[in-house]
Amino acid sequence: MIVLMFLYFGSKLFFVKYEIYASFQIVNQYVLLLLLFVIFNNLNNIEKIFKKIPKSIFNVINLIAKITLEIYLVQYVLIDLLKNISVFPVNFIVLTLSIFLSACVLNFISSKIQQFIFRRTNL
Repeated sequence: MIVLMFLYFGSKLFFVKYEIYASFQIVNQYVLLLLLFVIFNNLNNIEKIFKKIPKSIFNVINLIAKITLEIYLVQYVLIDLLKNISVFPVNFIVLTLSIFLSACVLNFISSKIQQFIFRRTNL
């Protein structure tokens, strides 16, 4: 896969630098197609690895996956609020915990609102 990445980016640079070979840029697209096939094939094999990890670790990964939208929504607000804490290990720990807890609370509230709306509309 790394060889394909170097081949792709190398061919990209080659065609930019030597414009007389621009008519052969289709080669770059074939390399990209092969690279994407290898990447997707490797990602497909990761599912087998996830099935082998302990249930407790899988639950943590699943929780983080469920609250990614909420993490995205609260992180910038909290980073701005907590920017005055300047001691390195403390600011990272406080910020990470506050983002995680706020995202969990937001996820809980949004799921309750969704349940209420679905019950009212009978969806």
